[in-house]
Amino acid sequence: MHMEHMVGGVLSSIIYTCEIAGTKPFEYLVALQIYKDQIVKEPKAWLPWNYKAAKALFESSLAA
Repeated sequence: MHMEHMVGGVLSSIIYTCEIAGTKPFEYLVALQIYKDQIVKEPKAWLPWNYKAAKALFESSLAA
């Protein structure tokens, strides 16, 4: 299988998972890029169905 097919499959899976979770796929993919350092530390917190809470928590810790 060619790499571009694998990447397309992964992206399709993420987009579909976002749709099922009621998350906007584009916003989620952008958040993955912006918060990549936090995602490495706590990946489960950044899954499509709960990343907004992790994002809010991280942003509130910056404001404090």
